[in-house]
Amino acid sequence: MADAIQKEADLLRARVLLSTEFSPSGPVKSKDLFSGRLNEIVTVLSAVSQPGQHVVLFGERGVGKTSLASLIHEFWVTYAKGADKLLSLRYNCEPFDTFVSIWSNISEMMVDSFEKAGIPVPNGSSWEEIFDDVRNNNASPHTIRRLFDLANRRFVIVVDEFDQIEDQETTRLFASTIKTLSDNLIHATLIIVGVADTVDELISDYKSIERPLAQILLPRMTTEESAEIINRAYGVTGLQAAQGVIDYMARLAQ
Repeated sequence: MADAIQKEADLLRARVLLSTEFSPSGPVKSKDLFSGRLNEIVTVLSAVSQPGQHVVLFGERGVGKTSLASLIHEFWVTYAKGADKLLSLRYNCEPFDTFVSIWSNISEMMVDSFEKAGIPVPNGSSWEEIFDDVRNNNASPHTIRRLFDLANRRFVIVVDEFDQIEDQETTRLFASTIKTLSDNLIHATLIIVGVADTVDELISDYKSIERPLAQILLPRMTTEESAEIINRAYGVTGLQAAQGVIDYMARLAQ
């Protein structure tokens, strides 16, 4: 009887641990659980390290775009110098969003990021004027440039679900913003993330910003990468399976 109870307890523990290791309904939240994508990670980190460089991350739904973008800050903290200078945030777009509404929300998130990091919020009349303009739906590519410039910090801004935006003028203004941030070597990297087969499905006038824009098509994971995720999760839970079974699950996952 005691053995049966212990077996049930061990099974329950394994199920709970598996549910914490696998997150099929949401992005991966720890780089320790992120598998593969080395070339893509290097490309994004290179863009973050260079003032004037930005990223568009695209591909089919469910291939890990949001997970990769969300973990850039953690990768940077681990591998780069001056990590304490980097502030990162992510905004999820809605179909009704416009350029000004997106940046109004991001400006509020910027202030929150200062407070969470224990960093004084920038002050001075110029900052306050620009911040109020952006927060009150008066953003333009020029005011966004000044906002980041006056913030005097390195920022990574992930704009996710960009394909949800229905207003084409908004995507055009984002292209203009990337251009002005690049031309002025502002220490802010925009990472545009969305479901698309090509970049021009996400960003209007992207041809004008090809030079400062790293275009990353994220393909489906390989069977080997999927198997690595399963093996890693099994290692945490203490479960074991024959490698043939692991490989079969990885193939099923496509």
